[in-house]
Amino acid sequence: MTALTIHQLRYTIRAEESLALDQQPGSALRGALFHALLGRFCALPQQPTCASCPIMQSCPVAALVAPLRDEAARGRDVPRPFVIRPPLIAALGEDGMQLEAGQRTHFEITLVGSAARLYPYLVMSTATLQGG
Repeated sequence: MTALTIHQLRYTIRAEESLALDQQPGSALRGALFHALLGRFCALPQQPTCASCPIMQSCPVAALVAPLRDEAARGRDVPRPFVIRPPLIAALGEDGMQLEAGQRTHFEITLVGSAARLYPYLVMSTATLQGG
């Protein structure tokens, strides 16, 4: 039996200005994470997609947010090796989640399997996570 490694990271964030998230705050967090990783670690940002990048197989950005594997048994676009647990649904109103300047909330990111080796990239990217 092979062991499954899971790393769970809990973030406390503070809004620097008023921020409105819709009914799916996890999507907004995933988008902010993608842009933070891309902005900090993409070596060839002129490439139109991760799939067309010549260093995709060794890129930490592609490994986390655009995992494409030609050898995958179930198809080339494999599941992302992380899960985002957004702020609790109880914090959502009818129009989504509203954070006022200075207000704090929590979310979690769980890295699954071999993605644990990418932990440093995730931590450095999220240090100054900003909305898009």
